[in-house]
Amino acid sequence: MTAKIKTGDTVKIIAGSFKGETAKVTKVLPAENKAILDKFCDKERHLSRRAAAANGGATTKTVFAGIDLSNLKFVERKEEKAKKATKKEGK
Repeated sequence: MTAKIKTGDTVKIIAGSFKGETAKVTKVLPAENKAILDKFCDKERHLSRRAAAANGGATTKTVFAGIDLSNLKFVERKEEKAKKATKKEGK
């Protein structure tokens, strides 16, 4: 199934801990049925001491985790914004 949400679109999150927030889509992952948003997809991952560093300290790594497309609502397409801007300038 193809996603109606594309890169550059503005979407609203309708479910989850960020419910009600709007964000811009950075990347769409159709195989996983997820989208990566510009400010809501950072997730900290704790690495084991062997994988983290030679000194043995535990570190955190930022991982981009997508939000499921069923939890997003389309608000505005990137091209529609450009059309509205040119229409306002012409009046």
